Amino acid sequence: MLPFWSWALSKINGDKQLLLTFIDITERRAAEERLMARESQLTALIESTADPIYSLDSNYNIMIYNTAYKTIAKATFGVDVETGLNVLDLLPQSMQDITASWKRSYDRVLNGEQFSFIYSPEFLHEQTYTEIMFNPIRNDEGKITGIVVFNRDITRVKQAEHQIRKNEAEVRAVQESTKDQIYSLDSTYRLLTYNSAYAESARKIFGVELQPGMNVMNFVPIALVGKPEALQ
Repeated sequence: MLPFWSWALSKINGDKQLLLTFIDITERRAAEERLMARESQLTALIESTADPIYSLDSNYNIMIYNTAYKTIAKATFGVDVETGLNVLDLLPQSMQDITASWKRSYDRVLNGEQFSFIYSPEFLHEQTYTEIMFNPIRNDEGKITGIVVFNRDITRVKQAEHQIRKNEAEVRAVQESTKDQIYSLDSTYRLLTYNSAYAESARKIFGVELQPGMNVMNFVPIALVGKPEALQ
């Protein structure tokens, strides 16, 4: 690497004498280039996701953010996010209770906690779900110097879970609508589902209180169910 020099020109006794001072800044220039390379890599990393990401210093000032966060901050708060903006100033005075709640979360991180919670506001008449993850930023000495916050949209996941629960409830309702004994097993003969009629029958005949996951071969005599292969 070629050396880099910084020089200063000084006057001595008016204009009659000159003093030039040269300082080798090669190491400093190399450190600056390494820092710029890391910042470039970090920017590429956080811009590779559609999830909003931002970081704060210990005074709640925004340090780094991606386009997704800038977009959602503009849409939600009407604010053009910039580096150095204090995140506690995003909301108006009328919403200071919400600001206080977020500050408590930030303070938990600054005290060393790592945690997440699910935020579920209604947006455009639709229930949305966002998992917000808080992590501390530590320097080389382990001191906490800031906060990084990840926001992940899990609305589709929650909607799928809701649909599964709904389907399970509907299946359960059908099973319970009959006096016939209904149950299902996995490939190892363990109970997956069963209705009240089957549970009552097992209690009376075998003296067993059914639980999901029980192996029916442990309480149903082979003479009654035939060979195990017949249950497949």
